[in-house]
Amino acid sequence: MRPMASVATKIAKPKKDNIMKKHSHDNRPSLRSAIAAAAAGTALIVAGGTATAEEASLTLDYECPLPLIGNQIITANITAEIPAEQPVGDTEQFAITAINVLPADVRAGLAVGRATTIAGVAIASSTVELVGGDQELDVALDIPETAVPEGEGDFELTALGNAPSITLTESDVGQGVIRVEDLFLDIITREEDGSIAIQPIGEFTSQCQQLPGQDNVLHTFTVPGPIDDDPKISVNPDTIDFGTVQAGLTEEASISISNTGAMELGIHNITLAGNDPDAFMLSHDCTSLTNGQSCTVAVVYYPEGDQPQNAHVIIESGDPETPVKEVPLSGQPVAVVLPEIAVDPDAINFGIVEPGSSTQETVTISNAGGQDLVIEGIAIDGEHAGDFTQTSDCTTLAEDASCNVTVTYQSSIDEDRNAVLIITSNANEEAVKEIPLSTQESGGSTGIVDVVQSIVGETFIASSGGILPLEGHIEAAFELSSQTFEGDLHLEPTAGSFAVSDFFLFRGIKATAKVAFEQVEETTGAIVDDKLTATSVVNVQVKQVDLGLFGLGFKIGGGEDCRTMDPVTIELNSPAGETFEALAGGNLEGTYDLPPLENCGIFTDTLNDFMSGPGNTIELTLTAEFD
Repeated sequence: MRPMASVATKIAKPKKDNIMKKHSHDNRPSLRSAIAAAAAGTALIVAGGTATAEEASLTLDYECPLPLIGNQIITANITAEIPAEQPVGDTEQFAITAINVLPADVRAGLAVGRATTIAGVAIASSTVELVGGDQELDVALDIPETAVPEGEGDFELTALGNAPSITLTESDVGQGVIRVEDLFLDIITREEDGSIAIQPIGEFTSQCQQLPGQDNVLHTFTVPGPIDDDPKISVNPDTIDFGTVQAGLTEEASISISNTGAMELGIHNITLAGNDPDAFMLSHDCTSLTNGQSCTVAVVYYPEGDQPQNAHVIIESGDPETPVKEVPLSGQPVAVVLPEIAVDPDAINFGIVEPGSSTQETVTISNAGGQDLVIEGIAIDGEHAGDFTQTSDCTTLAEDASCNVTVTYQSSIDEDRNAVLIITSNANEEAVKEIPLSTQESGGSTGIVDVVQSIVGETFIASSGGILPLEGHIEAAFELSSQTFEGDLHLEPTAGSFAVSDFFLFRGIKATAKVAFEQVEETTGAIVDDKLTATSVVNVQVKQVDLGLFGLGFKIGGGEDCRTMDPVTIELNSPAGETFEALAGGNLEGTYDLPPLENCGIFTDTLNDFMSGPGNTIELTLTAEFD
């Protein structure tokens, strides 16, 4: 593992530019994000000392963009032994364990790249909130080379590390909070012979985003100050500015009250005063605090009108030196709803594109605000901007409206290419939106992945209302650059019941047919806009047909030569509103005609009455299988 001396600390913080320099030219998504996802986030920077340690634990979800399999959710379960109280001075290091749960798609993606081991480095953004001021730090953590476990489904990866020391000063006396934030990852996967796995699996970076709405506090601790004989109040923060808040919405903040003195501190009263006390509301459970204890006052801002609003939180306590503390509050209501730009996706990786060919991706621009969003310009810039072009119909977008930008990459050389799609608008925030564009060198790879998809489903025979259950699999060669495939379809023999409306003197009786399938042509297809279209051509063989009379079964037809006169062509498509992933699977449906049967015996015409004809439907579920 890399020496921890390289990890950022408050005393000797490495230059962020040096840490990030190796990544500045390559912002490609990577499977390595799945490996280190919250392991780095755990390598934070407060604890140690001689105080009794407490177990701190935190579970966080991250969204990490990965090659081939797209965005994936990685869950990190973090544990560490951290003291609840840390005195002023240098803290000691402490051990951290992170058990990361990686989804089944990650295992599938690694299998495509023939990866058997994983290693890498993660750089985590973390914040230590102190009374003396927040500390924003980048923390590095090594992921040692680890074997990819065999099997299926989700799997766990354990990362271990030590948090470095920082220095706490008297200005930090009071409550401290450790927060885990976003991650930047740099991962290498290797094949069994030790060589780097094939692209785009082998070497990549990824910027993982922590999913919003999560409590990302790993630990809360106290920094005690010099012990006074009297109670002593400490308040953080000493002022709150809610900024600009739209009228009709609310904004929340909190005030921490601590006792840094020896004697118990009584909190006598907490009230609002000033020009606009009705614009704010308080809630708390503060009564009395022993040495080192703290309590929280929740403050909610309710903006109204269009003029600045101000008030004070008045805290009356038993501190003999400062019996009354005031915390100023301020906020600015805004009645005008501003335009807000949203783009999807926020990065495009075209993958491997063969020289001489081209491929397209679509970026959707939406107005998530309440005022018209004016698209002032769309351009492509960057090192290889000449390899990319864009077209769009974007001008002015009303609330909730959207438009599309089509980005085309024309490949002229087999190597990594990078550029940036730049969108300028009148958005209140992010007036300039940048979307990274990238492609990958094939590394000599054909760009073809062998995929086996299991098949489960059924087909409905319209002429008699019979249903045949279907099981089997398809062995396909999937070309990454063109998103096309061809393969062999294998359907298992099956049987079903059919209604025979008229058989001599009998009406409404049931027949049972045993059916087999024989591939005539390879199944072919393509994925366009995340939807699959496929064509299969098979012969349908009817091995045996039994008619149920008087509780007995009588064979009336079938045999080795009993089959459809012509091959059956079945067109399959993804259902409306659903998507299909070559390395995962999906649902398919279709309608087909069943040609007449021949060579089935003297009752061939009868068999055709309840088996052949148009309007037959088929529904299948395909699931990718990997060794």
